[in-house]
Amino acid sequence: MTVMVVDDVSLMRKILTNILVYHCKMDRSDVHEASDGSVAVMEYKRVKPKLVFLDVSMPKMSGQETVEELLKQDPDLHIVMCTAAGEREVVKQCVRAGAKDYIIKPVDPERVKVALEKAGFKGKKYDDDDEPEIEHTFITVKKEGDGGEGFDEKF
Repeated sequence: MTVMVVDDVSLMRKILTNILVYHCKMDRSDVHEASDGSVAVMEYKRVKPKLVFLDVSMPKMSGQETVEELLKQDPDLHIVMCTAAGEREVVKQCVRAGAKDYIIKPVDPERVKVALEKAGFKGKKYDDDDEPEIEHTFITVKKEGDGGEGFDEKF
């Protein structure tokens, strides 16, 4: 599945891109970024994403205008609005315009995963050989007993 992340704040684009790549196990080559709505509309034809994470408040073209323009190109496009908590009315307008879902900033990786699943993305599964190895470290703590002697406890 190809995804586009649209936000005028580059840090927000990078955060969401990293969540998609590292937490949701998407290939980096399947995640594209756009710095505003007008760039997203222009790039849509080249990238052909199946899902767009779209900031609500952007210069040049608002989230709602971007939703409308993208859906003209692909009425089946799955758009997820990314919003600050205080932008409830704007999100409602975007949903009325055709957005399918929304997530609240700061973005929670588990919520992004749910949005991907709603859009039909099935995350990669790991084989036992692919799972990262977890290194266990034991810490020894010296505790004082009543009689002045100590003991070690590992945890």
